[in-house]
Amino acid sequence: MTEMAKILAKIKDTEENNHQKKEQAKEELLQHEKLRHDELLRLNRMYQERLIKLIKEKRKTEEEITAEEQKEIELILEQFRQKVLEIEKEHVKLQETKELNNQSVTNEIIERMKEKNGCH
Repeated sequence: MTEMAKILAKIKDTEENNHQKKEQAKEELLQHEKLRHDELLRLNRMYQERLIKLIKEKRKTEEEITAEEQKEIELILEQFRQKVLEIEKEHVKLQETKELNNQSVTNEIIERMKEKNGCH
């Protein structure tokens, strides 16, 4: 096998490896998005249950929500918003990490190509 054929075979192997890594990254991202979606649904359900419970416990008549109850409801809502924000930040970090990993693999391929070309 000539040197050029070896280089071409190595490039093909690297491209296949990169393709596999990209597919794996896509699968991981889809899994993460599903988990994030499931977590948001779970949190929303918990929030609604807590809110309904508070309203049922506090409202035996058609009176308006007291200031204390309003604060409790707002606190629950704020906790929910904070959790959603944390999940979104985690999702963004994961995407950035995957992009950096893909860029790193690309840079490594370029460096190897430069090294191979420099040997001739």
